[in-house]
Order: sequence, then C-alpha cells, then structure tokens
Amino acid sequence: MYEILKYIHENLHTNLELGEVAHRFGYSKWYFCEKFHKYTKRSFVHYIRHYRMQYAVYDILSGKSITDTAYTYGYETLNGFNKAFVAEFGCYPREFLNSTSARSASNERRYESMYQLSERCKSLRHIMMEDNPWE
Repeated sequence: MYEILKYIHENLHTNLELGEVAHRFGYSKWYFCEKFHKYTKRSFVHYIRHYRMQYAVYDILSGKSITDTAYTYGYETLNGFNKAFVAEFGCYPREFLNSTSARSASNERRYESMYQLSERCKSLRHIMMEDNPWE
C-alpha cells in the first residue's frame, strides 16, 4: 500500500482514475477499493480530494491565485473547486484566506503586546535588581 500512496502523492496534479491506479498495481477495481478503504479509512476519491485540498490551501496561503490553484489540482471549473473546498473545510477559499489573514494579524498584535509586556518586565526587573528599592 505504501507504493500506491506514494504514487498518488507524486501524481496529485494529474487526473488520477481509480481503474487506472488499480490496474497499474495489478488489482481489480473492487478489490483495490476494499483494500484502499481498509487501509486509509477513506474512499479513493475522498482520499485524493483531501490531499489535493491540503496542498491547495498551502498554495493559496503562499499567494497563488485561487483560480490557478483550482486548475493546478485538476478542477476544470472554479465552482467545482469551491464545492470541494467547502466539503473539506466548511467555507469558501476566499473566506478561508480572509479568516487566516485576520487570524495572522491578530497573532501579530498579540505578539507585539507580549513583547511590550516583556519590555515592561525587563524594566521592572532592572528597578528591583539594580536600584534595590528595599535598602
């Protein structure tokens, strides 16, 4: 099964057909489906869609356009890509990108406030250790 999964991951950008992959590794479609589901706990189609969406998210977050990403992962229409994206993540790619940007900005603001707190702690430590107000 390792070789099959390796082949799938190396060819996610191509049109992977169940029958072709099963035949390539010497299985009938039905036997292949049964063994694949038993091993991965997903159907062949769901497994491929899941990993295509994982890579698609990475590409979108890296700045690649949603349309280009859809075509890269074998979707002929943006609508088909959107449906698959919603099925996987529960929102449209644009909503995902916007929420991720907002979350990233929120994390940056949080980091900045933590950094400022850290500076305040340093100054208080300096006052306590160097100036020793208790003497």
